[in-house]
Amino acid sequence: MTNIVEGLQDLMTTLGYDAHLAEAIMEMMNNPAFPNQHNEVVYHYLGSVGYEGQYSDRWSAWARDGFPVTSPETGLTIEDVAVWYDPSDLTTMFQDEAGTVPVTAHGQTVRKLLDKSGNDQHLIGNATFQEVAGVRTLFFDGSTNYFTGTADLGSSGNCSMIMAVDMRESDSNDWPLNFNGTGTNSFRFFNSAARVALRLRNSLGSNITFYGPETTEPFDMVSVIIDGDNEDVTFLYEGETTQTNTSAGTTTFGEAVLDLGRRSNGGNIFNGHLYGLVITSGIISDTNREEVEAFLLDNAS
Repeated sequence: MTNIVEGLQDLMTTLGYDAHLAEAIMEMMNNPAFPNQHNEVVYHYLGSVGYEGQYSDRWSAWARDGFPVTSPETGLTIEDVAVWYDPSDLTTMFQDEAGTVPVTAHGQTVRKLLDKSGNDQHLIGNATFQEVAGVRTLFFDGSTNYFTGTADLGSSGNCSMIMAVDMRESDSNDWPLNFNGTGTNSFRFFNSAARVALRLRNSLGSNITFYGPETTEPFDMVSVIIDGDNEDVTFLYEGETTQTNTSAGTTTFGEAVLDLGRRSNGGNIFNGHLYGLVITSGIISDTNREEVEAFLLDNAS
């Protein structure tokens, strides 16, 4: 199978398509000059991702599935992953809410954002897919762009979040992420005087706030480890611990509304770029956290 895929990638490169295989196939098919002799490329590609039968059978089945494309495996495994949104993966973004029209190019509107965790916690909304110098992001305009859905973070009260975000264009108190509004057992990331900040509200309704440093870097890498059982929270910026709170109170998150790019009840709409977000329903190990941070760093570089 690997040899088939590698061979197809080489053939697509020879034909002038430089994207990875799945994107190259879609680009070729959208080419008005697409010649019939390229059908064999599509035939073998569809076979490599599980479609069987003659060319017409494979094509028909692919069409019924909404022409999904398969990206190369990241090789990344995330412990207790609850949600994972990855703008670097074109296969997770669609131009329609039904998820039938894939995002294929810079500047297209994303209306459905798939969850890569396998938990089907997909989001509906809108933002703009951007790809500049090979770096892929979701751009939020600070006015009408946001996504909303629900996320189940489990009942243990333990949670880990890792996010790469560019807040340089955002205003103070823009919210790139909000879980469960502002009630108990909620959290939000927000811009606080040009610093990325997290506010956690525990089960008793007390607020605990953490701040990253002031920065003009292209993006902020923030990781938060919430040990709700032991009332302990660790806030890391660029992989380094900047704050801890060992009396943060207990938390029980469960299932609630999750918003990207705004406050859950509207307002505080984010202006900036999201490179990726991972939330787990447990306490991620240092080793796995560093792997996820490295993955997001690679996407943002």
